[in-house]
Amino acid sequence: MGSQRHASLSPTDSGTVLLEASGSGLFTQMLILLRKTALVNLRDPLMYSLRIFMLIFFSIFFSIIFLESRTTDQDNLYYRVFFSWWNSNAAPMLGILSVAAQWLEAAVIKRELKDGYYHPITYTLAHMIIQLPMMFVLGLCNNLPAFIIGGWPWKALPLYWLITTIMLWSFEVLAQFMSLEKLAVMGVANFFQAWFMGLLFNGYLIPLADLFWPIRIFGYVLPLRWTIESATYTLFINGPDYGGTRPCPDTEYTNDPALAIADSVTVPPQCLDTPMGNELRMASGARDFYCPDVAPQRCWGQTGPQILTSLETVYDCFASTDDVVRDFFIIFVFGVAFKLLYVVRLSGLRGGQAPKLE
Repeated sequence: MGSQRHASLSPTDSGTVLLEASGSGLFTQMLILLRKTALVNLRDPLMYSLRIFMLIFFSIFFSIIFLESRTTDQDNLYYRVFFSWWNSNAAPMLGILSVAAQWLEAAVIKRELKDGYYHPITYTLAHMIIQLPMMFVLGLCNNLPAFIIGGWPWKALPLYWLITTIMLWSFEVLAQFMSLEKLAVMGVANFFQAWFMGLLFNGYLIPLADLFWPIRIFGYVLPLRWTIESATYTLFINGPDYGGTRPCPDTEYTNDPALAIADSVTVPPQCLDTPMGNELRMASGARDFYCPDVAPQRCWGQTGPQILTSLETVYDCFASTDDVVRDFFIIFVFGVAFKLLYVVRLSGLRGGQAPKLE
């Protein structure tokens, strides 16, 4: 199988390239491996071209399913939240294609490392030079249809794109690490299991407080929770105002229903400072507004901060505060950790010195 992966290079050319690399310094090795890695990765549809097509298809599919989320009212606000949730969570699942492709490549890499053709760090750097720009391409393909068809605010695109890119990169590194498994099916299964745990334990379907240890740790370690939090914050803090809300009356009336009656002021139940009013506010997160035409549970707010506060009250994976830098750092550390583990595993395969090129 390993030889099939080098179909893009003839056996003579491939061998010459490796011999040149074995007798050169690290920088020259990296340039040689960069050309070799670029040819192999860019010509393999499993690595990038197939995923580009599938991400565009998925994004268009979800955009059509949630087309009504373009309308900025309370009835359709949650559909945009769910749309963004799916858009963020489905994309890294395609990393199983990368596991399969890189497992085939790993069979060749392991042999070449044992023969001492190049250093593991050299190969990792060369691969990463190709990998990082392609993650930006994949991130754009995943997001652009949603912004065009779904009517997402263009102001949010740069940061949303960056968040998606770093998340895709972290799962790409995880896929690269899983590709070193002895059996391809084990690498694919382990990657899918990690992605599914991130999907299940990100605080949206099940609050993290309801999970027992050590299961809860997956919600904090895996990148999806932090991606959802930052992506949703970016989308709504830069988004338009939503209609369907009304401000609550002055505090003197909400705190004193008798005074409101005496002054002929109508105070909606969810604005009253009563046990029932507090319960209704907790159901929606509302504090100083109400929605006359929808149930309190579907009253999210007018502005971005109001909406995020309402979401934060109900769901564990949303936040009304700007924690994008923290979330970005957590996702980045996850990717770096598995990149280092990948290098360590490759280093354990390193062998002797290859023959010199004459």
